[in-house]
Amino acid sequence: MNQTIPHLRWFSDHFALPLEREPAIAALLASEENGDTAIPLDASSLDWGNALVPVVPSDPIPNTPLPLVQVSVSPDKTYLQSWRFYRAEKEIATAILARMRENENASTPPNTDPLLEKLFASSDPQQKSAAQAAATLSLAILTGGPGTGKTYTLARALVLMLENGEAPDAIRLTAPTGKATDRMKEAIGQSLSTLPSTLLEKHGAALRQIADNAKTLHSLLQYNPGTGKSPYNEDAPLPWHTIIVDESSMVNTLLWQKLFQVVRPSCRLILIGDPNQLESVEQGAVLKSLTCGARTPETHPVPVFRKAWIHLTASHRFKDCPGIQNLATALIDNSPDLAESILRDSQNKGTQAASDLAWLPSAEASFAQLPEKIQQSLATIANAERPEDALAAMRSVCILTAQRAHFVGALAFGEKLDNHFRALARQSGKPHNQPIIINRNDPETGLRNGSVGILHTQSNGERKAYFPASDGQSLKTFPLAQLPPHQLAWALTIHRAQGSEYTDVLVVLPVETSPLVSRSLIYTAITRAKKSVFVAGSLETVRKAISEPSERTTLLSAFLHSRLSADF
Repeated sequence: MNQTIPHLRWFSDHFALPLEREPAIAALLASEENGDTAIPLDASSLDWGNALVPVVPSDPIPNTPLPLVQVSVSPDKTYLQSWRFYRAEKEIATAILARMRENENASTPPNTDPLLEKLFASSDPQQKSAAQAAATLSLAILTGGPGTGKTYTLARALVLMLENGEAPDAIRLTAPTGKATDRMKEAIGQSLSTLPSTLLEKHGAALRQIADNAKTLHSLLQYNPGTGKSPYNEDAPLPWHTIIVDESSMVNTLLWQKLFQVVRPSCRLILIGDPNQLESVEQGAVLKSLTCGARTPETHPVPVFRKAWIHLTASHRFKDCPGIQNLATALIDNSPDLAESILRDSQNKGTQAASDLAWLPSAEASFAQLPEKIQQSLATIANAERPEDALAAMRSVCILTAQRAHFVGALAFGEKLDNHFRALARQSGKPHNQPIIINRNDPETGLRNGSVGILHTQSNGERKAYFPASDGQSLKTFPLAQLPPHQLAWALTIHRAQGSEYTDVLVVLPVETSPLVSRSLIYTAITRAKKSVFVAGSLETVRKAISEPSERTTLLSAFLHSRLSADF
């Protein structure tokens, strides 16, 4: 018996679990820690005492729950799930299918076509179709890579809703993190300038109101992840008519379950994201399961799924950045040979100002070893005379690492770079600015996990923290003693940068191969850049990340597909 997991010993005794089944339970718990919701199971493992109920994907949820579920997807594929994740994925699948049925009955409001032509006079036809779906269907899934116009399309879908009489108070924008929420507000604001002047004059104030009301998903649901509870439920659902979830790939399975439990059946749901990016740091890969391979929609078994989902493919951000675009495509296509070739070709371009991609064989946590372009931007952050100038410079550069605690991790880079600027400050007698990132939501200050700011010394010698305000123009100022837990942000982990974008990015990968480095991790990192990316690290690490897919094991797709063909 496993003596290192006391609760497993209790579990075995309480449910008469045979001794030989304990390793499978331990493996399931370990896999859940890594983001899976299920593990493959030997179909011959029949004796589970009183701990397990056997099902097939099309079965309804059993009335009598047991701690474990054995799901037989096919004669040769059987999986083990905890009851918690089995129920969550079944409920999500049921809710999705119910909205698919509603989509079949959706009708387009009158005068939509002329308005679409006005809104998308010279745009991608995919964007026009996506906006119409978002403003019409019970469930719309809008995906695409960076720069494909997801927010541009959303802003126009919002205009369609407002033109059809929907009140701005009935619409809520949400995202899984504070940083993603702030980025969505900013992107909506930027999109307003591209609207036709007559529509901007008519709906500009309402669109700004919708953007200003954006909240994190946890805040919207008033969800406590420790208890899994929210004051909303089936009898007291969320009050809004339309809910738009941005950065959907970052939402975990249990949070999706809670959203579908408390949303009104009549509420329109619009899910936006990039299924090729990193999944939630917690369990599940719901957006990826829903899109089932976003680049090949024709593989869906029934047309109803394609009706709900539109994937934007034309990237406008990278039209002048062929290196980034080609490397991102190689990653999506799981092509290690092409990715290595692209990086090798870019090796000697690191000093060329016009290059958008450069591979560096190694990187050290040392200012002197950084590319000159990155050095200049970091120096601007450290030496800016005004906090707003330092914050503006922080939007232009980011060092992204695969690991937090490692000699080339975010903490090591932060410490080494800060020591470099501290030494220069001692010589000049002028304190340097320090970028920071907040590590915990703090209701008192309104700062959220992921908020980035700058520590700056005023002319009177007082050092304070400055953060951008929600209007994007003014600053919020705090005494250092008032700050919640935070850390230096000279470098960030790739996970923490998801949902952000920077002009220039340095991506630092481990010298040796690492299980932490996946295809989606590298893709997420390089697509944070708008103009240039330096990729530092081992080519073998890149090859291994692409060659050994690290897809999470979940059963949501199986539950969906078990009913799709039958129901439609």
